Amino acid sequence: MARSRPCGRSKSDHRVCQAARFAHAAEYRERISISAERQEILIDAVNARSDDIPAPRRRRCQRSKESKHEGQPAREVPARGRCSAADQKAKRQDVRVLREAVNCAAERAWVQAREEMLRKANSSCHECEQEKKGFGSSAPPWSWAGSAARNEPQSKGVWASVPMSQALIATLLNIGGVEPNPGPSPEEIARDWQEAYPKIDPPLLSFLAEKMTTLESWRESTTEHRTTALYLWARLYTGQWSGNWDLFLLGIPAAARGGGGAGAGPSGDVAMPDVEYRRPAGRGQTGADGGLSEDAIERDVLQGDHRRRSDDDLWDERVDEEIRNVLEHAFVSPEGNGQPQLDLRAPPPSNAFARRDVSTVYFRNSPSLLLTNLPGRIEPGLTNAQTLLAENKQLHASGHGQDQVQTRATALIGPSGAGKSRTALEASCHEYGFYLSFSTEKEPGTNILRQAIDRLRETHGQRYGAVEADGSRLREFRDQRLHDMRKFISRILLAYALGLREYLRQHEDKASPKGFLLFQLIGISAQEDWLLKTWGCLLSLSREAVEQKLQATMGELRRLTNQDFFNTFLDEAQVGTRELDGYFPSRDKTEGRPLLNGLVRSLHHSIFAYFHFNLTGTGLSLSHAQQLETAVGEMGAAQLASFTDFTRFTMDGALQYAQEYLQSPPEGVRVHILGGRPRFAAQLVQAVLFGKSWEEALQFVENLHTRRNVPTSLLKGLYEMKPKLSDYLFAQLVEELRCLVLGYYLVGKGVSTDKANVDMIEVGVCHLAHLGRPGECTMVTLVEPLAAMAVTNFLETEAHWRLENQGLGLLRTSPSDAAMGALFERIIPQAQQRFVTRSCLADHPLLEGLVGLPDCFYGPAHVECLLGQGGRSFELRIEDVPRVETWRKGRGLIEFLDEPAGVSAFFPEEGAGPDNASFLSISGERWLAILQAKCRKKVPNKGHALGTLNIRTMYKGDPASVAEGKRKQLTSLLKQRGVKGILRVLLAYPADVKAASYAQSTLRRSDRLQVPEENEFEVVQVCISKSNAGHYLTDAERHHLDCLKDV
Repeated sequence: MARSRPCGRSKSDHRVCQAARFAHAAEYRERISISAERQEILIDAVNARSDDIPAPRRRRCQRSKESKHEGQPAREVPARGRCSAADQKAKRQDVRVLREAVNCAAERAWVQAREEMLRKANSSCHECEQEKKGFGSSAPPWSWAGSAARNEPQSKGVWASVPMSQALIATLLNIGGVEPNPGPSPEEIARDWQEAYPKIDPPLLSFLAEKMTTLESWRESTTEHRTTALYLWARLYTGQWSGNWDLFLLGIPAAARGGGGAGAGPSGDVAMPDVEYRRPAGRGQTGADGGLSEDAIERDVLQGDHRRRSDDDLWDERVDEEIRNVLEHAFVSPEGNGQPQLDLRAPPPSNAFARRDVSTVYFRNSPSLLLTNLPGRIEPGLTNAQTLLAENKQLHASGHGQDQVQTRATALIGPSGAGKSRTALEASCHEYGFYLSFSTEKEPGTNILRQAIDRLRETHGQRYGAVEADGSRLREFRDQRLHDMRKFISRILLAYALGLREYLRQHEDKASPKGFLLFQLIGISAQEDWLLKTWGCLLSLSREAVEQKLQATMGELRRLTNQDFFNTFLDEAQVGTRELDGYFPSRDKTEGRPLLNGLVRSLHHSIFAYFHFNLTGTGLSLSHAQQLETAVGEMGAAQLASFTDFTRFTMDGALQYAQEYLQSPPEGVRVHILGGRPRFAAQLVQAVLFGKSWEEALQFVENLHTRRNVPTSLLKGLYEMKPKLSDYLFAQLVEELRCLVLGYYLVGKGVSTDKANVDMIEVGVCHLAHLGRPGECTMVTLVEPLAAMAVTNFLETEAHWRLENQGLGLLRTSPSDAAMGALFERIIPQAQQRFVTRSCLADHPLLEGLVGLPDCFYGPAHVECLLGQGGRSFELRIEDVPRVETWRKGRGLIEFLDEPAGVSAFFPEEGAGPDNASFLSISGERWLAILQAKCRKKVPNKGHALGTLNIRTMYKGDPASVAEGKRKQLTSLLKQRGVKGILRVLLAYPADVKAASYAQSTLRRSDRLQVPEENEFEVVQVCISKSNAGHYLTDAERHHLDCLKDV
């Protein structure tokens, strides 16, 4: 092996020294090569004196070892510490004989054969070293067969018939005089396996023979050795490694060890010291900190360390009996349908707004729509749970059998109330899975995670406080806790797996994923927390005992359920980002991380190959997901997989959901505020079930989320984040919120945000539209009326910003074209809203003096927002902010009339058409208001401007046939919407236009001004110019428009 250049020696001198050393080594190899005949002579000579060689001296307080040569009794050791004269003479004689062997001439043929043997041996050793380097220090001992053979007397080979002492064998091995015993051949290994297990799979048999793994050495190995070997073999095997092979090899009985009982051997696990829960746990600990470091554990595995440590109990009949006593009464189904008895209640007869033919699941004396009407295995649900399951299958299969965290974990990211928990529950109804929650204070579920975390804190909390200030000891402490996570997770999963196996056994053909899920939701029925009790029975078991039982149980469950893996949902996972913070290491071991990071980093172990972990929770936001990506990156992943496709209710969808439990709502109620998150509709239903009317319930939901100066449900994240942010970051947050509000009310689009600075998902009012690749900005959007109202109120109270002033601000700072866009999209909708929202529209100064106004104009009027195809609408109140939609490809005026989507003002931006359109309600009659704005100093072609407001002359820029088709379609849609008339508004400011305002009924009665063709709708036209603009625009709006036009 080449040595490094010593300090002070030049490179040229170093090369000369290396060449001399290599030449000397080659000469030495030439001299020590001897012939086979000469070897026999030397062996006979050395063996003749081997009886005179004394046994090695033993140290004080050591027991005598066994005889070094088979068949010889142990020699007595002289009392003195020095050798006798005879001993020294024998040693000198051996030196003389060996010197003669070294000086003997070499046989070239024997040298070539020996070098070929060494080359093959070195090649196999090199492959072993490459395996260890490629897969870390956790690789198993690569040849138990070889180690066993070296510890046994030689039975075959060239020198098998020649008696040799141990001293001679060691000497000849060092000088290359004899070859090491190669052990049994692959054919002999395969024959031993096949004789013991005739039904063994031929591919597995060939692989075991190729790896030189004898049946005897496998029986002598510990469970930890076995699991580690199987983990490595599954990665090295070129074909499809079968899970049945793991079960077969792990199930082979272990040979009894001297001084120990039968079984797989003592534990090689370093686990957390356990506090007594049900059975006394081991108290032994190794190391000053109550455990070994991860490197020490891996070294013990490689060296075959079998020391018994804490939590070392093996699986026995006592454990089986305890678990059987817990589970035999855990799955009682009174109705015999494989499900527990739920607390179902119908509304009382006094409730006039609820449907009494529908029952609701009650949890802690409150209706829980989260648990009501959960779907069956093949039934559709309310969420996109099927999509999540399909994506998880694809992600899990992408690992190709490799142990990778990125193929075993998915983060469900969404704001509060988006339906994450319902998605997890419905997914567990479609396929067998395991549901856990970090927080069960308000929702049902087992306390197993809470108890496990408390136990971990109780065991290691004081130790963490003691080493927190010591960097090296703190790093060792964190490494130990990361190593503990493997057993922490395995014990919890084993409790679930044993429960599912017992559930399938008891209910057989009545068993279903939904039934097992309901039994997991502790608290919704009379069953006790069987998961927590089962977990308590496993606390004193060693890690290998837990993992061996888990692997065997999962193999059985995969066969019974016909599932390749099982989705495991960790709900309220944001709690895990705060628990035990600092107990676990970061990827570079320079910082501390919370429990959830340690959990994710441990998922690459092969024991978790049949699980897919779904992390969900309101606080599991982009920043937390980004932090978890570093944990996933431990195994080379680029990004943690995310799921954001949560169902969003439209107004019709929310109304349909509510009407499953309630009577139909009265006309005119503001049901549009329920659009967005399913939680809004669920809260409405709960309020009505408690006795409120529709109007009261809607007002309750609105106040619940949008009250000013109160950390409501939607604004809780904002108010919690504000004290934690610096002035600069808070200003950046306010700017992001302004963009979101403008995006909702003006352009209807989301905005990009940098998750590294301000996490808008954690704020709680946004939905994730596009996550983006690493390094890219994400896209978030504000799409819900309640969320927009809540953010607007927050900006007014906390940032002193009002949306109605935004148009004027754009006019001050933007170029001319942009200012015109701001005028149209912000000022005109507000002006229209002020114009028509009156108790008597005919009293407006712009309409005073007009003769022949329709009768409806003498009643109240307001802007009307239509929703869906059913014609449901709501009133735009004067204090409401009008929502605007601009033209985009494929959506013009015709499309707006077909599907208004709750928009109060639409800007078609089409050639030869109006600039703005909106629906009005005038004394209960529906009208269409269309506006053409000519904000110029002069309007040379007044007739052309008025022509864009007339249905008969619209779309003149299109070919005649196309224009005629659009006009007919427009007329048909207006009739379908029940439109009675059209209010035309020509805004010509700052020009002074002489155009009359009139009502078409007056033209019909006039002989001189009679229209050439009768219109199908009533028409009222209003012309606004410099003389009367003060009745339409505010002083501030006219002032800025005057400055813009340089009047």
